[in-house]
Amino acid sequence: MRNLTVHQVYRRSIDFMSDVKDLQESLHCAINSSNNDVYLLLHNHLYVIPFEGDIIDLDIGPSLKIVSMEYCTTLQELYCAYEFGDVVKIDIKDPTRIDQNVVGIFGKGLQCMKFSPDHELVVVVTGKGNVITMVLDFQIISEVNLYSEKFGQCEFFNAGWGKKETQFHGSMGKAAARAEPEELIPNEHDDGGTRIRWREDGAFFTVSFLHKKTKIRRFKVFNREGILCYTNEPVNGLEECLAWSPLGNLLAVTQTAYDKYVIAFFEKNGLKYSEFLLPFKVGEVKVKDLLWSPDILAVVCHESKTNAKLIQLWTENNCYWYLKQTLVFNEANPLLYVTWSNVTNKKELIYLTKKEITFCSFNWCLDHSRGKTVDDRAVSGVIDGNKILVTAFKDGVVPPPMAHQSLETQESQNAIIFGPNINKSALVNSNDFFTISCNNKLTVFKQKKKFSTLTYVAANVCSISCDVLYVIEDKALKIDDRDCFMQHFLWFTENIMLFSIVTKNHNLLCVLSLNGMHSNDCLKIREIHVMDYPIEHIVSSPDANTAYIKVRDRIFKYTRNGKLEQTDITLSEQCEQIEVIQIDSKDIILALSLENSFLVDGKEIAKNITSFYVHSDFLLLTTLQCTLICVLLNEVNIRQLSERDLTIQPWDLNMNEILFAGIYIRRLEKGSRIITTIPYESKVILQLPRGNLECIQPRALSVHILKCYLNNCDYLTALAIMTKQRINLNLLYDHDPQLFLDNVKKFVEDLVQHKKLNWLSLFLSELQNVDVTRTMYTFCYADRNPVKSDDRSNETTINKVDEICKLLRDAMEKHQDADNLIQPILISLVKNQQRQGLENALSKIKQVKMLEDSQRSELRDSTVSAHGALKCLLHFVTIDTLYDVALGMYDLELAKFIASESSKEDPKEYIPFLNNLKKLDPNYMKYSINVHLKRYELALENLSKDPTKFEECLNLIRNHKLYKAAIKLFEKNTTEYKKVAEVYGEFLSSEGKYVEAGMMFYRSGDLDKAVETFSMSSDNWEDVIAISKEMKLSPANSHKLYNTLVERLKAERKYKHAAIILKEYLNDAEEAVALLCEGRSWKYAIRIISDVQRLDLNG
Repeated sequence: MRNLTVHQVYRRSIDFMSDVKDLQESLHCAINSSNNDVYLLLHNHLYVIPFEGDIIDLDIGPSLKIVSMEYCTTLQELYCAYEFGDVVKIDIKDPTRIDQNVVGIFGKGLQCMKFSPDHELVVVVTGKGNVITMVLDFQIISEVNLYSEKFGQCEFFNAGWGKKETQFHGSMGKAAARAEPEELIPNEHDDGGTRIRWREDGAFFTVSFLHKKTKIRRFKVFNREGILCYTNEPVNGLEECLAWSPLGNLLAVTQTAYDKYVIAFFEKNGLKYSEFLLPFKVGEVKVKDLLWSPDILAVVCHESKTNAKLIQLWTENNCYWYLKQTLVFNEANPLLYVTWSNVTNKKELIYLTKKEITFCSFNWCLDHSRGKTVDDRAVSGVIDGNKILVTAFKDGVVPPPMAHQSLETQESQNAIIFGPNINKSALVNSNDFFTISCNNKLTVFKQKKKFSTLTYVAANVCSISCDVLYVIEDKALKIDDRDCFMQHFLWFTENIMLFSIVTKNHNLLCVLSLNGMHSNDCLKIREIHVMDYPIEHIVSSPDANTAYIKVRDRIFKYTRNGKLEQTDITLSEQCEQIEVIQIDSKDIILALSLENSFLVDGKEIAKNITSFYVHSDFLLLTTLQCTLICVLLNEVNIRQLSERDLTIQPWDLNMNEILFAGIYIRRLEKGSRIITTIPYESKVILQLPRGNLECIQPRALSVHILKCYLNNCDYLTALAIMTKQRINLNLLYDHDPQLFLDNVKKFVEDLVQHKKLNWLSLFLSELQNVDVTRTMYTFCYADRNPVKSDDRSNETTINKVDEICKLLRDAMEKHQDADNLIQPILISLVKNQQRQGLENALSKIKQVKMLEDSQRSELRDSTVSAHGALKCLLHFVTIDTLYDVALGMYDLELAKFIASESSKEDPKEYIPFLNNLKKLDPNYMKYSINVHLKRYELALENLSKDPTKFEECLNLIRNHKLYKAAIKLFEKNTTEYKKVAEVYGEFLSSEGKYVEAGMMFYRSGDLDKAVETFSMSSDNWEDVIAISKEMKLSPANSHKLYNTLVERLKAERKYKHAAIILKEYLNDAEEAVALLCEGRSWKYAIRIISDVQRLDLNG
């Protein structure tokens, strides 16, 4: 989906070839790949053209025919191979003095010479067709004859697995097995030249040659040691041009096949792999050279009819070849030499013409509509020669190379320029666009709005008049010839287009008037601005009031009133993409460098960004770590980008997405890049490395768009998005609780009116007492404090589920179509309160069943179904649970109905069981049901109402330990109460809880057991004495009881308590004092001595 655009152009005039004829044959060129210095050999003159500096003219002696000239980077020397057989080394380190030495002599003459990419090996082909591989000092490694019939050391092995006639030929059918081999026909138009091409890694090289006997062109593949490995299969129509692919797996060769002209691809083993068709008929053009950069194939052609030369730049994606750029060179300024630069990772093409040398670098770009309104259809345009492939992603995702519409033009196109983002203009639509052809013809394409599908029509074809550049009064700016290079087009406003022109001496920013674009008049440049350096980018602000121009490391801005001024922003990086956003009415420049650095107003904030896109209120970024980052466009979040770790990988944390406040990160497939997004929708279109498209909807964008719909109370559209993308429906309420509560009736009415009752049921079923804006969607609600897992202080005290269910249920029950709202009403009851809600829901089902039965008895069609209502509840609870709840309601008929709807229940079991319950006394029936449901406290409550079942009641209390509940059911001082207290006391005593047990025995009236139980613990001696007083024991028994208590307290070293009993109840002060002394309670002992006036004890 990408197009190739000119990034920067540097042109340098050359005047020494203006009067020279037959340049193509006498000119030889070499490039210093370390600094792009150019060396031109013309007759007996060597011209050194540095990238910056004066041209040096050197005389190298007599003019002899040269077949090849190479520059050795390691030695900084030129090597010239002469046709008569000598190889001469030219030392040019000192421009004032030339040192020439013959380093190789080949008596049979030379056809060509080529250095390896690492400049360690040299390969030459002699006049007799011998391929000689040598090291840099011209010591021979190997020598192989091209015309030998040997295939090579990797010759195919015939395993003898059958003849061709018996093999499977796929879709070609049996006819392929009987096909006669193709008759080889000599190519009459072959120039007979021999060419050498090295693979980029230097492991192999290939030699293309014309066999001197058969006159059939073939090629052979050699390894680095000069050993022949492969020979291609004999095919007709091969030409002399060939080039290795960047991956080194294929060889590109031009071929004429029947009535078509193709670029054929061969594997290194010599077998044909595939091909693509050139847009010419056989004989119209002649391909002169093939040059491959890392991802672009340059095809250099000569057009026989016009005698013009073309450079076509092709690229492959999704197994389809696109023609992205066409450079045309007329006869007055012919193309002489072209190559790709190896200086940097830029896609820089270096070409030489008669008048100048040009360095032209290219970038990939995405041409798409720039509108931010709902009318924009997210149109993307792809250049394919003279065709424009247009796709509206708002209408659907069409995988390339297919498109919604293919627009054909008369000339090859080089650029697409979409209309500005103007909301109120009726003349310009953001979906409209211009195309710029290879001959600078401008074609206007207008969208037909009457059609529902995307349809374009070519409104007009205009040319651009550059007369102002030739008649300008300032002689310093006046251009002598009409050779202009136009690029960087921007449709700025409705009637203004900005673009740049690079001439031999000037870099100009031009303002083009579009007032005549609907007529056949030439479009005129109304003003120009001279820049110091070549322009690299021209982009518009979102409101189309300002255009920003990048010139080297400076940023200029051009306003609607024609004012051009420099900003204080410095952008030193070579940028692949630049966009402008507005935050608080301030323009901010976003840039992505060729080295994957992301910059905001010239400040680097990330080094791992592969693409970015501005979508509504979000900035979208893809990273080298295969993630998509969504950032809300505000000053705080843009600042956070530099503070966050954008290299984080969600799958390392066992998750597919990571959420921060204002920043959302999710996983992507490796190599994904953003193509476009759809305004006011959450769809993001990505292109994967193999070329196919993927449409995703990031949660951050979806939630942000949902917020707009929820603020407008457009619940129907919001629910459609939420259900499709599985967004938690609690967000309907949590986004703005009060707004939702105020519009509950509208919410119900909208869903009922559009028959979306299932959405209402789904919303109720998903309700939770959790604020999702503070948990899973906190990245879109940065102003709300997130709830930590161990912090529940922020949870609302109001039960959200109960409140919503109650309001919705009231609205549904009062609705005129309430009969059809049974299911959501039941869900609201179930979600409201678990047990009580189930009982209320079953009561509702009973009402529905009664209504259904009455309508059936009156021979009317039932509008509601108890079976359907029950089936709805089964999504939340099991049938067994509903059966138990119905029994717990003591509604046997309802329980029978529920059991009859279950496939698990056996009628032979539940019908007798229910019939037996009907025969019982109401209280005993409830008791039996509660025992069956294991609700023993309720069973005890029902059984306690029948005095005749008291013994059974006691057994229930003992078996299920219902003592606390039982003691509350009977009145005090009754026989039943005392019996329950006695049973409870026995249980507490067995558990070792003597205090509680003593109290229960006391309540039961059994004072003996109470005293005995209290006596088991020394802490209860006061209770024992109190109860003994109440029992009115004899003095002897009392004395015995007190002594027992004293001994027990003494054994437990509670001397003070024992001393109190001795003094107060046994009147034994002497023993009390002795006991206190033993416990070292001296002061208490002295006090007792004083109280009883026994000073004799104070010894």
